[in-house]
Amino acid sequence: ITWTINALDTYPTAQGNTDVVYRIHWGCNAEHNGHSTGVVNTAELEYAGGLFTPFEDLTKEQVLEWLWTVVDQATVESAVNSMLLNVINPPSVTKPVPWSE
Repeated sequence: ITWTINALDTYPTAQGNTDVVYRIHWGCNAEHNGHSTGVVNTAELEYAGGLFTPFEDLTKEQVLEWLWTVVDQATVESAVNSMLLNVINPPSVTKPVPWSE
């Protein structure tokens, strides 16, 4: 499982700070033996003042911590793993008709 942070939406100013993150664009991917799948989504944050990290000092780890307060990490990873199993062993397959026209 690999988590990515693809972009951050910010308010230019909020609560006396600049570049305040309010939305995380994220992805979660699974890969096994050349098969891969994943999801991308966004998550909304609410800054209520208090501790603040300047935008240029943010780390992936810190943003992931924020993300996992609003997105259930285990649920997403379980869903992505299930998707991967369906890629590896499809529950159904669409086939062309066996006759020629």
